[in-house]
Parts: sequence; structure tokens; C-alpha cells
Amino acid sequence: MRGKIEAHPGELSRNSAETIIARAGELYPGVFGERELRMYGDLFVEGSVLTPERLAFIQPEYGRFFPRSDIHPLIYIKEGIDFPHTQTAHTVDAFLGPSAGGKDSILDIVKENHPYVRIRTTTTRPPRRDASQDEILEARYEFVTAEEFVELERGGGFSEVLSPDMQGKYRYGTSIQAVERALNRDLHLVIWRGDILGLPYFRSWMQNYHSEIDFLSVFVLPKMPIAELWQRMTRKRGVEQATAWRFPKGLLEIHSAAQIVDCLVLNPSDPSGEPREAAAATLALFRRQSNGLVLGSS
Repeated sequence: MRGKIEAHPGELSRNSAETIIARAGELYPGVFGERELRMYGDLFVEGSVLTPERLAFIQPEYGRFFPRSDIHPLIYIKEGIDFPHTQTAHTVDAFLGPSAGGKDSILDIVKENHPYVRIRTTTTRPPRRDASQDEILEARYEFVTAEEFVELERGGGFSEVLSPDMQGKYRYGTSIQAVERALNRDLHLVIWRGDILGLPYFRSWMQNYHSEIDFLSVFVLPKMPIAELWQRMTRKRGVEQATAWRFPKGLLEIHSAAQIVDCLVLNPSDPSGEPREAAAATLALFRRQSNGLVLGSS
């Protein structure tokens, strides 16, 4: 990796910013050319806020998203997407976004006012040893051994599955059993909180096996300077891990999202540290999808 990153991310030099951005080009050379890296580097240094309009200069597909103020000012939907869909017994929403972008915090706030079922992710990583998080982790993940994961994969038990993560340690996937279990609940809204790299595979599986169910892919776009997103990652995971792969992968997700998702929820910086505005936007989106339908209890 080129250059050295300062320990205090609030005072990044241009050289440090270029080093951080260049890492994305090293990991994903087929996605980021010199033009894209230079423009993202400029964004980093300038402190420009990430918006669909600003990103459209780098990734033209963002120009196909239009604000839907009739739902909420922070909601953008891609042209040609039929929304809301014809209402069915269930709606499955893929809810995606970069690391430290606020996905889980948004969903936690929303669930207080709009119940949903979350499809559990199967993973080989061990549970984080925080007793206060046990209940949350059990609701989000199914922890298995590497051997159990491979056996399930070989048996065709996944709707989508990812290669080992950037650390080369753990596997993640969505078991068919977990999807069917969620769809058997009596709640209208089902959330798949997966990885954007797995979205094409999960969407294809849904189309093949549950074409009768409405499907919407939603991406949480941090409406903040790109340097602030990097700072959030460093506070959460440390400078080394953020620089080595979390930020490059986050940049990949932001760059690629416009090509494959249906809807954007902008998540602006909030002095409280809680994504209240983005949660309100997401709640408005979910309510529009569920309009007129009776919701069960969580």
C-alpha cells in the first residue's frame, strides 16, 4: 500500500487521501480507472457531500435516480421502476449500504414503528463477545462452522452465497430455509440485509422461486463528505482495517449501487449520531409499500 495514513483522520493530507482512494483501484482494477480514482480523490479532499447529483459526474447511472418528495425528500427512485408495486401478501426489500453507512441503525429505529421480518444471514464468523448484543445477533445471524457452511453450500441450500470476505476468514450467505422461514411469518414486509455483491444472485433466486412476491432493492447512500464516511469506519474498525479493505469495498458499493439498485435512501449527518432523518425516510417508504395492508406483530 502506498504512503502512510495519519493516525488522526480529521486532518488528512492530499497524499493520504490519494493513498486511501488508490487502494480501491488496487483491489478493484476492473471497476475503478484513473478517471474515477482521480474524481473520488477530489471529492475526498474537497469535502463535497455525496448526493446522486454529485455522484452522477463520476457514475452516470446516478443520473437515472429522481427524488420522490411525495414519499420523502431523502428518497430517490430509479426511472422505470414501478413503485409502489401491486400489493401482494409479502414485499421483500433488499436493504444495502456501505460499512458504517447506518443500515442497521436505520432498521432498528424503523422497527419501533413498523414491524418487519429480517432474513437471517448464515455466517462462519463467531459471535462478537458482547453479552448485551446476544439477542440482536441471534436475530440477525445463524452461526455455523466452516464445515457446516460448506455442506449446506454443496447441497444447494443457499439462495445466494459470497466468497470469503476480504480478510479471507469468514463466509456469508442466505440459506433457502431462512428465506422460507421469514416468508412464512404473518408480516407484510421482509428485509434481506445482505451484501450488494450478493444482490444479483438473491434477486435472481427470488425471481425464479418467488416471482409472485414484490421485490425492491434499497441502498443507503451516506449524504456526507466521503472523508466523514472513512472517519466513521476508522472509529468503528480502526485505521488499518478501514484503509486495507472496508473503505475500498464501501467505495465499490457506492459506485456500483447506481447500476443495480432500485431506490436510494439518503442518510445525512446527524449531530445526535442517530440516523433519524434517514429512518423517517425509510419508514415513509415502507409505509407506502404496505399501504392498506394489515400488519401482524413482530
